[in-house]
Amino acid sequence: MKRAYIALFLLILSVSFLNAKDEMFKIALKYASAGKIDEAIQILSEDVAENPTAERYLALGVVYLQKKDYDAAFENLKEAVKLNPYSAPARYSLAMLYEKKKMYTEAINEWKKFLPFAGDKELRHLAKRHIKQLEIIQNESR
Repeated sequence: MKRAYIALFLLILSVSFLNAKDEMFKIALKYASAGKIDEAIQILSEDVAENPTAERYLALGVVYLQKKDYDAAFENLKEAVKLNPYSAPARYSLAMLYEKKKMYTEAINEWKKFLPFAGDKELRHLAKRHIKQLEIIQNESR
């Protein structure tokens, strides 16, 4: 499950940024894909400071997820969603992080916000399945 989670994030990262125009941004994404996390974080942090876009915050958040620095990931993903509330990859990543942090109410809410932006049937089905499972977990804990 853990490998699938990371692989999915790398897929989201690469698909989301296929059109990256900035050379340093592209280099940072290559570092992240190659597992050179600290190098990617350094470049992306500098890049975000110079050009704070939702895509850059998302990339930095995903790389922090790879590093398992969930607090830093959370801050960057929240900023990505704030700058672009329509970003399906940012909402997906944030929903998964809420689950990881066992913040189930927040995860359910984020999955529900993700649904309108899920591009295909499989992603909508995945989101609905997460919502259902999280609601079961919540009901069992009451």
